[in-house]
Amino acid sequence: HCPNLEEIYLAQNKLSAIEGLDGSASVAEGAEDGAGGGGAALTKLRKIDLGGNRIRSLAGVGACVGLQELWLGKNKITAMDDNLTGLTNLVRLDIQCNRITEISHLDTLTNLEELYLSRNGISKVNGLGAL
Repeated sequence: HCPNLEEIYLAQNKLSAIEGLDGSASVAEGAEDGAGGGGAALTKLRKIDLGGNRIRSLAGVGACVGLQELWLGKNKITAMDDNLTGLTNLVRLDIQCNRITEISHLDTLTNLEELYLSRNGISKVNGLGAL
């Protein structure tokens, strides 16, 4: 358990889910491998790089309310959902090269300065007015 952890780099692996950032399990292919375990939420975490994995959902990232940078490019994410709304300290969000068709749930990210959305197939944009 690493309560002072500020950055995680797990790009170019085979991760299929974002788990354990609240201290409940591991960031891994699945909790069934036994690598998980209890612990405190990673409240000091400022940067996560999970690009180039097999992640399909943003579930699990919402626990990291102190995040300033979130790199999720080149995954299999299909939707921007309410898991982003609590990340009000986010300055950079890279979610390019995924499978997103609609931009939404960004209106609470008022500190956002950089947003990377290229190569997704986006056909609808919502919630950018507050940024």
